[in-house]
Amino acid sequence: MTLEDLAPNKILVEYNQRYDENIEVTKVFSRGKDTALWSLVERGRRSILEVSFPSVSGRINFVTLLRSLGLETDMDM
Repeated sequence: MTLEDLAPNKILVEYNQRYDENIEVTKVFSRGKDTALWSLVERGRRSILEVSFPSVSGRINFVTLLRSLGLETDMDM
């Protein structure tokens, strides 16, 4: 793991290949007073954005995450 990966509250973008398709992965290492948390956003198959957190198994659709946070219309998003 490089030191750049541990830089708090900085967005890092990687370009990878998975399942014979190009994907883009964005990492954020958020650091609070007592906590540290990785967040990953991937744009992969069919250009769908998916978010993953260490405490949640699997990936969450980005639009579903925004709607659960109270942003319901396209204009809000």
